[in-house]
Amino acid sequence: MGRKLGAESRLIDEILQKGRGLKEQWIQESGVLLRLLRRRLKMTQAQLAKKSGVPQTNIANIESGKKRATLPTLEKLFSGMGFRLALLPVGEKKPDELIKVQAKKAASNSLQAVFGSMGLEDQMPTARKMKEMVEEESHRLIQSETSRIWDE
Repeated sequence: MGRKLGAESRLIDEILQKGRGLKEQWIQESGVLLRLLRRRLKMTQAQLAKKSGVPQTNIANIESGKKRATLPTLEKLFSGMGFRLALLPVGEKKPDELIKVQAKKAASNSLQAVFGSMGLEDQMPTARKMKEMVEEESHRLIQSETSRIWDE
């Protein structure tokens, strides 16, 4: 892996670690967060509409969950309250774990054809050997640094 990719991987891992560190109650739908912050600022929907350029009816629909806001609309709304919007992915697994799981699926899928033809020729490997072959192919796919593992 090149120096740039290593730095990018470390940055992403750090961002994802921050997301995993969030308490569950802090993770809110955008409309709920918008309403909570607007109320905390003692701002009405009409005042936010004027400051953000987003119609008050849209704000009401977003806050109530009747409408999902686009990212540009959310940026306008939070900017109207004096904040920048940060996008933070929150996942259960680390990227390397996701890659391992997906590589194992891809390896298993690609070897199914081999196992099938071996079965037809009555040369089926043992379950242990098949597991080893999947592990080896999985490792090879991970080391290849290609996106082939996601082709399903």
